[in-house]
Amino acid sequence: GLLSSSSEFRGDLRELSKFVDQFEDWKRPLFLSVQSPVRLCFRIEEPDGDQREGEKNKKKEERWYVRYLLQWTEDPSLLLSVEDIWEGRYPSFLKKDFSLHEYLLSSLGQASRVCPYVEKSLRSPRPAGYELDVKGAYEFLTEKAKIFERWGFGVLLPSWWTQRGTKLRFAARANVKAPTMRALSGLSLDQVVQFDWEISLGGERLSYEELQDLARLKVPLVRMKGQWVEVNPEEIRGILEFMKRRRTQEATLREVVRMALGGGSLPGGVSLEGIRAEGWVNDLISKLCGRSTYEELPKPEGFQGVLRPYQVRGYSWLSFLRDWGFGACLADDMGLGKTIQTLSLIQRDWEMGGRRPVLLICPTSIVSNWKKEASRFTPGLPVMVHHGVERKRGDEF
Repeated sequence: GLLSSSSEFRGDLRELSKFVDQFEDWKRPLFLSVQSPVRLCFRIEEPDGDQREGEKNKKKEERWYVRYLLQWTEDPSLLLSVEDIWEGRYPSFLKKDFSLHEYLLSSLGQASRVCPYVEKSLRSPRPAGYELDVKGAYEFLTEKAKIFERWGFGVLLPSWWTQRGTKLRFAARANVKAPTMRALSGLSLDQVVQFDWEISLGGERLSYEELQDLARLKVPLVRMKGQWVEVNPEEIRGILEFMKRRRTQEATLREVVRMALGGGSLPGGVSLEGIRAEGWVNDLISKLCGRSTYEELPKPEGFQGVLRPYQVRGYSWLSFLRDWGFGACLADDMGLGKTIQTLSLIQRDWEMGGRRPVLLICPTSIVSNWKKEASRFTPGLPVMVHHGVERKRGDEF
């Protein structure tokens, strides 16, 4: 009929009467929804108690509850108990010609189409909600709540879920034991150090035994330190396997430094929270990460000129990295004296390192500038420009 030009359709009187009855049944809940000053609301309530108080209490605590409420549309903070509606206790401000009882039954009937738990609860004379285990609660939080909202129902979730939005992440920290300190000249990034791993969830440290307990639960929601958090059982198993194989291990200082500076990855997407070290290893990492200052050096004796404070810091930073065998990028703006800072380092190495040669590679356009700056600020450094067709070769070089 809707596809015809007249929008009419004809047929047997009994069939048409049946259609009219079906249409009225379909239309009734729509009119109730439009005219209703309230809407059906689902509030999930977490269990009470401490999950670690024993098996008996644990079983009791696993039961969550989804409570049915009526939420005032003009003031969503106003909630009506369905128990009062079943008892016929209506709020005084409600219009007399509107039946909350009929609206509640109609809305629960609609919700039962998308949730078997609601349908099952309707077998009781006065349904007020339904119970869930922890897996069902996780399904409600991640799936059913969104479906109910799309159908126009109200949903109230725990504050800890809505504030964080996503699950807490596991994080790992490496606790490094520093070997006995020797002279700085005898240390290198290839030095082998020992360290062990520490795992935390949401900032709370977890022992290996606690991780095993979480793995045995095989549930996506657990109570940790008095609060519910979302976890991934597969991720926990991966962490346990990692901890089993590498709870204590050895690595070079170079690898530890790389981890401290954000390099490397851990299994299962576990983030590296940081490195906790002791002694000189902690001192080195703290300086590299900018948590503590490195020693500012006096200018070399053979340097002719004045280094500004920031140039002293830059030259000292280059020297600090040089002592440990790191490369460096000096990123001062143009005109702030990168050449002078580098010449200071070369002069210092010349005075302290037995007059070893230094190879400086630079664009041809600034070769003459480097030679001029060296003759001005470090006149004691012999400079040879190795460039062009006339450059020295073989024994002469």
